[in-house]
Order: sequence, then structure tokens, then C-alpha cells
Amino acid sequence: MGDEFLSHADAAQLNRNNVLHYVKNHSSISRTDIWSDMSISRASVTQIIRQLQEMDLILETGEKHPSGRRKSRELCFNNDARFEYVFDWHTQMLCLVNIGGDILEKLPLTFPQNCTPNAFAGIVSEGVEVLAKLHPVDESRMLGLGVILPGLIDSRDCTVLYSVELGWRNVNVRYLFADQFQENVFLERWSNMIALGEYVFGAARGYNHVMLVLLENEGIGLSAVVRGDCQHGNNYMYGELGHIKLPSRITCSCGQQGCLEAIVRDCMLRNGGIVDDEVMEYISFGVSTAINLSDPGIALLSGRLVRQLSPDAEKNLIGRIRRKVTNDHSRAIEIHICREEEMMGIRGMSAYIFDLCFAN
Repeated sequence: MGDEFLSHADAAQLNRNNVLHYVKNHSSISRTDIWSDMSISRASVTQIIRQLQEMDLILETGEKHPSGRRKSRELCFNNDARFEYVFDWHTQMLCLVNIGGDILEKLPLTFPQNCTPNAFAGIVSEGVEVLAKLHPVDESRMLGLGVILPGLIDSRDCTVLYSVELGWRNVNVRYLFADQFQENVFLERWSNMIALGEYVFGAARGYNHVMLVLLENEGIGLSAVVRGDCQHGNNYMYGELGHIKLPSRITCSCGQQGCLEAIVRDCMLRNGGIVDDEVMEYISFGVSTAINLSDPGIALLSGRLVRQLSPDAEKNLIGRIRRKVTNDHSRAIEIHICREEEMMGIRGMSAYIFDLCFAN
């Protein structure tokens, strides 16, 4: 039973992180707002704010008059208090990012075909050295390296379990960068980071349950963020939407027949790469099935298959999805086409690293 209780030090850190998140989620706020909204004593809030200021995580700004009588100082989150490097395989971009999600420097990287894990680590490490010269950062303010890769990802062990695109199996990414970053290496898959980026910074702000469907020529996948947490599944296979089965003999790259993504790929090959009515019907079937199963507050559609759609075609696709959703008339759900995801994955990784380093 004793393991269920926090030590005094752990409880103090948890309170401090909770206040930090609260300040981060508000553009500016007073001490009075914090102790009244969070039910923390004035003395504790005063102490926590002092500690966060000493860590340079929050700043005190100009005066305001919330009651018209008494002056109080506003507090705001310091976006530039900490930094991280983030690499995204899909954009082939290495970035320096602050904990507010602002991308400060970008460096495109080039990799050979069939890039081995060691070669990959060498190229990224050299890129980090270049960025460090372009934009020097005090090491005490550096949280580490975030890596976004395709495939089945064990984010907790920082391991690529299997990636067809990379040709890797059971590769520990933290080990690859241990000399440069020790334990401070973070790994996630692309669609999860886009979903988290939209949850924190984009169209999905304010929603507790976010679903993102990634519709690419190479495959169809799903990610979800529930109350700020990316969903992974027991075997890190969450969201294999492209492998739901339909009555078809078309063989998928997974070796089975009738997979949704294999059927969509076959249709695209036959019709010259156009998302026509047949393709939209299959896509709407997959997306509506996911909505019926998980009941998100917002469903975001992303990827090359939807980026090519005209405004009328977008409305057509969303209409098809809604007609297949059970009780759509009484279900509170938004469905949006997400077009600005290129750098959103990098911003999502910034939010992911912040949440891990300052867990609340």
C-alpha cells in the first residue's frame, strides 16, 4: 500500500508541475487566479511561483487591475526556458524547438537508401552540431533529442519494433544517441505527433478526445489523443485502420487479403492516382467505422490523399462519412481536413517532451 503514496518531494514536484501546466495553458494569469482555480493555499502558490521563477520557467510581466482596486502582477509561461532538437523522418528535417513549440532553426538532412541505424545516428548527430553552431543554447536548458520515425514504435523503451520503410527491427534509438544525449532521447511515430500537435496548437485545441486519420498512398493509419495522452495499445499496434478487412481478394503488403489500404491502393493504380467516388467511398467507410468505435470529439483527416481534394470534393467526402456515422444527428463531432501537418509533427514532439519532463 505504501507504494501508492507520494513522498513529500514527489508531491511538491507534482504540485509545481501542475502549476506550470496551468500557467502554460493561459496566456497570462495572476497568483490569485491560481490559488482560487486550483485550490492550492496562498503560501504554497507563493512558494511554487518563486521556485518556477528561479528555474526561469515562468516570467512576471506588467501590472493589471482585475478588480479595479488592487494591483497584481501577471505571470506567463517562458517559451524559451528550455529547448530540444527534433528530427522528423517524413520531412527529413532537424529542428531546434523551444518548449512553447516555436521552431527556431531548421536543417534539412539527406540519408542514403537503406540507411542503417548507425548511419542514421551519425547524420543526425552531425546535424545537431551544425544547429548548435547556428543557434547556441546553454546545455543546462537543453532537454534532449526528439525523434519521429515510421513504423511500430515502443515509445516507452524508445525502440523501433518494426519499420517497413526503414527496414529496421528492434532498434533502440536511445542507445544510438547515448554518447550525445545520455537518457534524454524521445521517440514517437509521425501520426501520433501530428495528432498531439493539433491537440495542443491546432484545430483540435479544447477537445478531450481527438482522432487523426492519416491517408497516404502507402497506407492508412489512425492516431488518437485522449486527455493529452497518445494512445498506443497493448502491443503498440493502435490505429491499424488500413488493415480492417473487406470482402476482396486483393493482397496487402501484410500478406492478408481484403485490407482497406490495399483496396484503396489498387483503386488508385487503376484510376491514375485520383481520389474518385470509389476511393472516397472506401475512405468514408474506414473513417466512419473508426468514429463509430471510438466516438471522438473531433476527427481530423490528413495526408496526401485528402490534400489533393478540391473544396467541393472535401465536402463530398465529409458528407459521405457523416452519412455512415451512427446517430450523426445527435453526435457532437467535428470532421476537418487537416492541411498544415508538415511541421505539426515537430511541434507535437515539443509538447510530448514537455509533458514527459514536467509530468502532471
